[in-house]
Amino acid sequence: MISCDGTNVSDMWIVLTRGPDGPFGLVAEEIGDGQYLGFFSYSPMIISNVIRNLSNKLRVVIDI
Repeated sequence: MISCDGTNVSDMWIVLTRGPDGPFGLVAEEIGDGQYLGFFSYSPMIISNVIRNLSNKLRVVIDI
């Protein structure tokens, strides 16, 4: 678990895990009024890009 409080992604829910074919997960941004906009993906390529971008923004190593 990584806390994003105080960052430019603090209004997002990102839940990632690894399955037999690679990482998959949910990426959603709170758009107000308790509503979220986002996606769920089984594509390891898409989720790997999410992980790479999140790692760069937070300056942490995410190894899933």
